Amino acid sequence: MPVGLHPVGCICRPCLVAEVRRLNELINDPHTEDFLAAVRTKAAEQRQRHTAAQEWQPGRKRRTVKAWIYVIGQLAGQARASAGEERLGYIVQIAATALNWHRLATTQGDKPTTQD
Repeated sequence: MPVGLHPVGCICRPCLVAEVRRLNELINDPHTEDFLAAVRTKAAEQRQRHTAAQEWQPGRKRRTVKAWIYVIGQLAGQARASAGEERLGYIVQIAATALNWHRLATTQGDKPTTQD
């Protein structure tokens, strides 16, 4: 029976192979690759631009969870108010900020502070 005629959720080999192929196409989409490359570049740029900031140096005072959420919220608001390429730029900035937050949380630990 052709794959398209199988019931949804079928686990026969041809259906599973077709599903893996479909998922790989979604993951390896050129737009996804461009986005991830842009996020990596923007995150590195943010770290370079803010090297004097305390939170980038191990053992120093770091930005609170509330501060990270505030920055991401501000960028989301700017993205909402913009359109086209400008909006895409804000989306990349949001993802880069989240990547930097994740990097700090995993390298310095994400223990709540009294300011969180």
